[in-house]
Amino acid sequence: MKITEFVPEQKNYTKKIKEIFDENFKEKIYLLKRIQDEDNHKVLLNIFEIVSDSLEVNESLLKFIDKKTPVHNLFVFRTNEKEEFQYKILLAYKEIYKDDDNKSLVKNIGKYFSTNWISKERYIEYTTDICMENIFEELFFKISKYKKIEGESLKSIIEINDRIISLKSEIKKLNVKLGNEKQVNKRSEIHHKIQVYKQKLDEIERIH
Repeated sequence: MKITEFVPEQKNYTKKIKEIFDENFKEKIYLLKRIQDEDNHKVLLNIFEIVSDSLEVNESLLKFIDKKTPVHNLFVFRTNEKEEFQYKILLAYKEIYKDDDNKSLVKNIGKYFSTNWISKERYIEYTTDICMENIFEELFFKISKYKKIEGESLKSIIEINDRIISLKSEIKKLNVKLGNEKQVNKRSEIHHKIQVYKQKLDEIERIH
């Protein structure tokens, strides 16, 4: 497999997206890079830069672009409000499938993971020394901090990690609740729930 990186001639996507997005759309969008398999011309990753005067990331815009592009995307959010640390990198896993006419479509866009505000040098570090054949997965694990699981698909890994995070969150909440509860019978109920969640967590972590 040969990998090629190129920047399309039409770099500024703002006008195109603004026409079909909404009248309040203010961000400027640039397709910085498209990483492609040179052998079969399959696009492995689009890298978009979004420039804004705001510190708030417009996730509805990211979802709109993700929905319209049946390939994985990396979003580089840049703001003029910060000087040294002015970049934030975002991505989300999405399912891409073929319809009856063999057209690629997108469904089930997941939650967006992002870096903290980082410098341009740090941003460059994130996108270099990456295995190009698995570039989206490599970037996903770098940014999400999710644990890799041998033999599992990225979709399954996300589901397993989300379950682990959810169980840990529930255990933490119940421990706080237990510390504040005075009634013996209610404390017993809460303690039982904690043990059930811990057992489920142990089972998942033992298997994976």
